[in-house]
Amino acid sequence: MLWLPKKQFFLLFFSITLSFQSFGQRPVLTFLSDSILVGEPTKVIFYFKHDSSEEIVFPDSNSNYAPFEFINKQFFTTRTLNGISTDSVVYTLALYEVEGTHSLSLPVTLYLNKDTLKISSEKDSVSIIPLITQVSDTLKLKSNTYHIPLENDFNYLIVLISIAALILIVVLAYLFFGKQILRQVKKYRDKIAHGLFVSSYTSLISNLNTPQKMEEAVSLWKKYIERIENKPFTTYTSTEIALNLKNENLKKNLQNIDGAIYGGRSSSVAQVDFSILLEVANDLYKKHLVS
Repeated sequence: MLWLPKKQFFLLFFSITLSFQSFGQRPVLTFLSDSILVGEPTKVIFYFKHDSSEEIVFPDSNSNYAPFEFINKQFFTTRTLNGISTDSVVYTLALYEVEGTHSLSLPVTLYLNKDTLKISSEKDSVSIIPLITQVSDTLKLKSNTYHIPLENDFNYLIVLISIAALILIVVLAYLFFGKQILRQVKKYRDKIAHGLFVSSYTSLISNLNTPQKMEEAVSLWKKYIERIENKPFTTYTSTEIALNLKNENLKKNLQNIDGAIYGGRSSSVAQVDFSILLEVANDLYKKHLVS
């Protein structure tokens, strides 16, 4: 029997599922990959079946995708059959955690007269592929057929003393060095996350040929400094961002970028402003390291 990878299988049957699956009350969310590398873009299919008379709204670039980071989205045309509509979107997300399995659930906002109702999907998860794989030992042990008789006496007192001493050493090591070890681990994780951000951001601003590309770059920058400063920068205006970062010149840079995205100004002018945003992110990262 031929088995297909998850991505190929889901792409093959996605259209059939949208057309023939019975109407349900909850949206459906599915990752196209079971595992990804740190910072690797991954596709997420999200769709919802509802009465054709109902108005719904899907999550946008400012929604919360934690622990994932939003990159872009692609909507599909609404399909209606026998009074039941199917709306669908494919999100491109990235994950900057260095290990573990991480899940995601997204809501659909349903407008009912003057009220709204949020309906969340079931969770789906994706695993991080480790950056360092275990090296197998190729040495083979040769058995020794000679047996040496051992005494059967077992000294329990020595074993108990050894265990107690080991526990004491571990406790003392944690008391004296635990915070330093945890701090170094956090710095290592932050260093990897910063490197991945710089790589993704630099790739985006090297080809700012559409307003969508520029919007993706700004969204990635806001979410990264939000992670560093632990403040909701994705919800701030340009003025609020400049005030929080105590950088008055930054307000002008962000306004220039907004003009390029929404006002049709030249992207070549905004290129300098995007480079300044990268410098701001680098400065915040360095400040975060020494704090």
